[in-house]
Amino acid sequence: MKKTTNYQLNQWAKTDRILMDDFNADNAKIDETLAAHAAALAGCGNCKIEYGTYRGTGTLNHSITFSAKPMAVFIQRDVLGEFGMILRGSKMFLTYSNGAFAHAQCNWTETGVTISRYTTSDTASTVLNEGGQTYTYMALLPMDE
Repeated sequence: MKKTTNYQLNQWAKTDRILMDDFNADNAKIDETLAAHAAALAGCGNCKIEYGTYRGTGTLNHSITFSAKPMAVFIQRDVLGEFGMILRGSKMFLTYSNGAFAHAQCNWTETGVTISRYTTSDTASTVLNEGGQTYTYMALLPMDE
């Protein structure tokens, strides 16, 4: 009797005698392999994604709250290609606004981040909070916290 390459499952020929023990052995191999695969996949996906939008208020500081403390936050203005990003632990919010890179200050809370002006030259656009503008954000949150 032939066996499959990967899992050594039975491949019967018309002349082979088919036994219940062979079927049971194959089913046990399949069950074991599927269980191992499910366990391996359970370790994947080490983060969840939260996203949404906010309307800029024009102030030089604003906060975004999530269900947990994010690992990273990405923000983009819906028009003109303004965007920014923050990685957990960083005190600086890197932005691209008005054709140039800039940075703002950020402070982490247990469930979010506050972005505020860093220098006197910062504007609401620099902190991605220009009045009346719509911004989309996406945050990566850890699964195990």
